Amino acid sequence: MTKIKNNWQDIVEGLPVKKSDSFNWSRTYYRYMSEGDFDNIMNGRFKFSNPANWWDPFESLMVNGDYSDLNYTKPATYVACFSKLANSEAHWKMYKRKLDETYIRVEFDMENFIGTFCLGEVLNAQSHLYIGDVSYDLDERSILTLGKTSKYHKQAVPSPFTRENYVDLLLLKRKAFKWEEESRIVVLSDVTQNNELFLCFDSRMAKDFIKSIQIEPDKEDVKFNMLYRKYKQWWDKLPSSQYPKAFNCSKSSLYNERAPLVFSK
Repeated sequence: MTKIKNNWQDIVEGLPVKKSDSFNWSRTYYRYMSEGDFDNIMNGRFKFSNPANWWDPFESLMVNGDYSDLNYTKPATYVACFSKLANSEAHWKMYKRKLDETYIRVEFDMENFIGTFCLGEVLNAQSHLYIGDVSYDLDERSILTLGKTSKYHKQAVPSPFTRENYVDLLLLKRKAFKWEEESRIVVLSDVTQNNELFLCFDSRMAKDFIKSIQIEPDKEDVKFNMLYRKYKQWWDKLPSSQYPKAFNCSKSSLYNERAPLVFSK
């Protein structure tokens, strides 16, 4: 069955933080990011991007859409993408935008990660946070015709059109990208739209939600060793967590040397 509309549940009663009913806390989630973005996490700042600036034009269709006929005022929109895939070569290549940058894959305890925002600045009258799985049920034509002519139009654009319906649209991607196994955190704000949004948290809580750190597979050993020492020093200075876990930093083994193939008659 094609899924466009989610059932949204309050994570903590009375707070503007919701999850879709299909989102599974027990799963492990990963985010591929630049070294600079991980430096921000080390300093208690997590970056959300404006989808209107993403390179894939399909990704900006919903956030750039005209909702005036629905009497809906589109809020400032920011998104962070995660995957359920732990060490995907396609993800390393897709997320690396600058060849001279080092990229990191961080393994998250998502429930504890969202908990940090339940104590932080996202909880104000102007911001709402949603977390849910991406739906890959629609093909390119179905997405392009969602506005009026698609057979999924009524499901995608109910009346009245709400904030949750808008988030549902932000969680739609083409079938061709199903391999990504993506989930998203969406932040909607009534303040002016910018290119990115940083939500701040107590950096001492990082041990609560970071389970492992992995460096991109083709990074030279000198750079990896430098980052390992940097992250280990930072980790050791963090206070003890109520969710104790050992420091776990490695380089992706995707490109480890292998014995040459031997072909025989």
